[in-house]
Amino acid sequence: LNQSLEGKLVSINHDFPLQIQVTRYTCGGISITFTFDHALGDASAFSKFLVTWSEIAMNKPISCIPDHRRYLRARFPPTYDPSLDKTFVSCTLEEIINIPTTNILLKRLYYIDASSINRLQRLACLDGSQRTKIEAFSAYVWKIMVSAIDASHKHCTMGWLVDGRTRMCEDQNSMSNYIGNVLSLAFGEASVTELKQGSISDAAKIVHNAISKVTNEAHFLDLIDWIECHRPGLMLSKIVLGRGGPALVVSSGRRFPVAELDFGFRSPVLGTVCSTIERIGVGYINQRQSARGDGSWTVSGILWPELVAALESDSDHVFQPMDASHLQL
Repeated sequence: LNQSLEGKLVSINHDFPLQIQVTRYTCGGISITFTFDHALGDASAFSKFLVTWSEIAMNKPISCIPDHRRYLRARFPPTYDPSLDKTFVSCTLEEIINIPTTNILLKRLYYIDASSINRLQRLACLDGSQRTKIEAFSAYVWKIMVSAIDASHKHCTMGWLVDGRTRMCEDQNSMSNYIGNVLSLAFGEASVTELKQGSISDAAKIVHNAISKVTNEAHFLDLIDWIECHRPGLMLSKIVLGRGGPALVVSSGRRFPVAELDFGFRSPVLGTVCSTIERIGVGYINQRQSARGDGSWTVSGILWPELVAALESDSDHVFQPMDASHLQL
């Protein structure tokens, strides 16, 4: 992605929260790139924007009426679990710009076939528990990750972005069209020895328990109150600011539309994300359904070189560098 995508983007003007670029290639192909400021909303909100634009372009009925109501009100008086002070922190723009990074970060794009995903899920469920595909995938990546960090580290961390829309109300669909930011981060820490010696099902249990701590209304109400108590200013997780050991954040874009979109150029053969942030204190992986519609995934990553090498050299060949054959071109 460092070469294939970024080299084709016009310089980003930070005065505009949303920019769109259409590029036509000599081969006859077309790419549409979008850059948007997260101050407008999170990925779920942007997904709704893309779907609505596609429906307008194809003269279809609008399926999403944007919801701008203010659901996320702090309680009075605001109160929150003290553990949030260990996870999140107020920060300045200068601190974000100067996030300490000890590794060069590479941007990569991978294809993962459905058979690999299903196999990982079966391995994660061998202890009799029910694990999701993203939990199984995370467990696999976490076990690979421990072989790609400095030997001086005894522990490592994995994080997961969690959408609060289905957690805030009894009716899980009541906030489905909400436009804004409703994200939190779940973090799990494990010892290197534990991850190396344990099975994928063992790692998946750690993943499941960590995510379960934030997939509830109480956590998001606490987070809203924490933000209220630390306004105004910027806020981030300490891990993302690089304040901790080696860490990797996983984001599931299973609701992010790809094959469903058509802006008048036919449906895309590839949809991916690529951050324009120059410095980040963690590795990052974003997963979404591929445009093939066969259960395969497209995975983009911002990863340190040792982790890239470990993922691509693993004997199971789960991470396949994306090429034209995966796009069926």
